Amino acid sequence: MPVETSQFHVPNERHQAVRERDSSKPTILIVEDEAGPREALKLILRPFYNLHSVDSAEAALQLLKEQAIDLVTLDLKLPGKQGAELLQDIKRDYEHVEVIVITGYGSLKSAMDGLRYGASGYLLKPFNVTELIAIINQSLEKKRRLEGLRGALKQFEDAWQGRHDASSAWKALSGLLAAKDPELVRHCNRVHGYAALLADRLSLSQEEREAVRIGALLHDIGKFGIDERLFSTIIRQGDREDEFVKFHPEVGARMVQSLALPPAVSEIIRHHHERYDGSGYPDGLKGDAIPFLARLLGLANAFDELYGERPENAPLPLEAAKDYLRRQAGILFDPSMVKHFLKD
Repeated sequence: MPVETSQFHVPNERHQAVRERDSSKPTILIVEDEAGPREALKLILRPFYNLHSVDSAEAALQLLKEQAIDLVTLDLKLPGKQGAELLQDIKRDYEHVEVIVITGYGSLKSAMDGLRYGASGYLLKPFNVTELIAIINQSLEKKRRLEGLRGALKQFEDAWQGRHDASSAWKALSGLLAAKDPELVRHCNRVHGYAALLADRLSLSQEEREAVRIGALLHDIGKFGIDERLFSTIIRQGDREDEFVKFHPEVGARMVQSLALPPAVSEIIRHHHERYDGSGYPDGLKGDAIPFLARLLGLANAFDELYGERPENAPLPLEAAKDYLRRQAGILFDPSMVKHFLKD
């Protein structure tokens, strides 16, 4: 990776030690097995961040145990354990650490796999310094946003378990989400209204209704964990932005998996875009293999996409939306649920 070094100030050891003790700076771990690219990255990033660097997955995991790391830059081609496997290890054990994949062997598939495993960004070699700094800063900003969201989710979890006032926690979480994307929250509220109607007609238990209520609020929460700007280099090659949005159910399910919420909530989030004929995502589940409450919320979500007021498209008339559901019963949607949803 060629780098024009004359434009960078290389600090002497005394100044470097001061920087390394600067707690106001984010801390980055560079994982790169080749000495040349590793030193170039250190030269570029040293003025702006606290740095650690290692040349293997094993060394990276050991350092993560010993140091507080904010972000990892990760080369996919490593000796021994490969970068993709290391990425999964990091996101499993250090959820709050953001990971940017930096590689010269990229493809659309590897970028999409990186997003599935939890990468926050993807950068192809060769790249320029401005591009590198921008993607790191965007990832760190995303980290700050998600930490605020995780705090609200934890408060919500405590309220659900009876440790805090539930109505206050609902308002706090809804308010935080609305501040980030007010239209998305309005969509979630409408989806809950449709889902609650169907829950009544199916005589669901109180526990199931509560899972539907929480799942409706959080079903699109994974969209807050995806920033297409952080994958811009590979998107430019593949021109497939829509494919990245399809990962939001997996990202969302991962965001709530450590919370003590009803198990069905995670299932709703992960599977609300599955379709009855197996044509949905992320897992291509079919028929009754799709969790029951995910089928219910998926129908409510689809109806709002047809009939709800959305900035990106005009809603269908009510009868046209209902006719679409009838025609897709047994294809995209559970036919029994469609029947109950549309009955007068």
